Amino acid sequence: MTPLAVAIGAALFLTGYAAGRTRPLSRLDDWAWEQVYQAGRTGRRGVWWWAAQVVFAVECAVILAVRPRRTLRQWREVRERRRSGPRRAAAPQFDPDWAAKRAANR
Repeated sequence: MTPLAVAIGAALFLTGYAAGRTRPLSRLDDWAWEQVYQAGRTGRRGVWWWAAQVVFAVECAVILAVRPRRTLRQWREVRERRRSGPRRAAAPQFDPDWAAKRAANR
């Protein structure tokens, strides 16, 4: 190995390590969500709100390019869940023998 290859490998390793420790994409996503939450108070006309929408569009494009089948399946599931409304809990069943069971447990 040449010294140049070792230097390039070390630089790539350190860059990857630094990116893994600082997580810049996670911070960018957090920033975009903060802009969306603040838009409820300030409106959706600001430059930063539109910048956040670009971040979300890029995230969706990357997810769709990397895992297309899983992404589409999850999007369909969310759409169906929203259309069906909230799930209802099962109705409680009345036990006619509850008093006898309660007395037996004492």
